[in-house]
Amino acid sequence: MEKYKLKKSLQFGDETITELSFRDPVAGDIYHFSDKVTMKDLLELASNLSGYPPSILKNLKLSDAMKIAEMMGKFMGDGQ
Repeated sequence: MEKYKLKKSLQFGDETITELSFRDPVAGDIYHFSDKVTMKDLLELASNLSGYPPSILKNLKLSDAMKIAEMMGKFMGDGQ
């Protein structure tokens, strides 16, 4: 499990999110990705692995989103 401390917290109902924890991915987490992986795909993967809905993660500060996208890319290995 990997963790990422947010530079800017997010609000999810009454919860203030200051850190995201990502479980290890499985094939089903990316089965619908095409050859061209987009930021939306990477944030959807982050949503799957963290348990927070995409509607929350789309509010990430850009620097947080870029770092998390990089982390998600590393989960997929050299194939993407």
